[in-house]
Amino acid sequence: MIDSVCIKLFDHRHASRDEFAALNRFNNQARAEVFPDDTPVTLDEEIVVWRNRPPTWVTDIWAAWREGDIVGTGRAYFRRAEDNQHAAEFDVKVLPAYRGHGLARSLLQKVIELPQRENRSLLIGWTTDRVPAGDAFMERIGARHGMLERVSQLELTELNRDLMNEWLARAPERATGFALEFHEGTFPESDLQAIVDLLHVMNDAPREALELEDEQLTVEDVRGWQTWRAERGITTWTLFAREVATRKLAGFTETFWRPSNPELLQQGGTGVWPQYRNKGLGRWLKAAMIEQVLRECPQVKRIRTDNANSNAPMLKINYDLGFKHFLTNRAWQVEVQTVRAYLGNAT
Repeated sequence: MIDSVCIKLFDHRHASRDEFAALNRFNNQARAEVFPDDTPVTLDEEIVVWRNRPPTWVTDIWAAWREGDIVGTGRAYFRRAEDNQHAAEFDVKVLPAYRGHGLARSLLQKVIELPQRENRSLLIGWTTDRVPAGDAFMERIGARHGMLERVSQLELTELNRDLMNEWLARAPERATGFALEFHEGTFPESDLQAIVDLLHVMNDAPREALELEDEQLTVEDVRGWQTWRAERGITTWTLFAREVATRKLAGFTETFWRPSNPELLQQGGTGVWPQYRNKGLGRWLKAAMIEQVLRECPQVKRIRTDNANSNAPMLKINYDLGFKHFLTNRAWQVEVQTVRAYLGNAT
């Protein structure tokens, strides 16, 4: 079976619609193995996802072709920045019928070309408990555990509305001197640098054993992500907590909604600067955002989010509201040198 497969670099900036259709079919099959109830991504959105990636992201994707279909992919990617110049992320995916024939190893051989070319010494990859073959592959290539991530989901029919309303009612008392500000879509230019600075609060989120540095985001990074999401038709909502007296931003929470998957809302980051914690700002932000969703997006039936398994404070907020464990992801890390040794020794 592996003899009839041809592995080629996928030119995601200039590929034809037919080539993207094959990639779209493959990615939807791979996603359905993890998220069987999610709406498939449309071909048009798939094309925008790949053609219009933010300019600071560098990506190579390799596709394993068989009779006009893609049956496996391998990808290496990183954000070109001042931080984490030693690391690149990667993934290798193979359809179930093609596993066990050495295709993942052949894709990996192509994947490491980009990090080697860019002198990146560490690879970070993710697996999910929905696809046990991923963990087995990571162990086989010599990767070690970096972080456990818990994906949680809230069915809005199970939302603890009494608790949400209590947090909203208590907010003016606990968070005296703060106000919430709502933004949809692109951040205002007048606040952009302050918002970029605020997003660095996410560096406080646990990284567990991952050998990564704090991210140093730029205005170009944030504008690139916002443009990319807007071109995909994603609606972005952000709530900021601002200290009224100083006008300083104290915290934020963000959500993303795709009209092509209308019943699902993705919860993004939530963070509060250390000096403003223990005032209920995190609970206020989360509760106010859910209230906004209930009021403005009646089509949404569930909210999905992810957190490091060790992030007890955020997990408690989520689970108090009614979120439940949905699946577990695992981050792995492995040196490029170790992967090269595996590829050289594999038979």
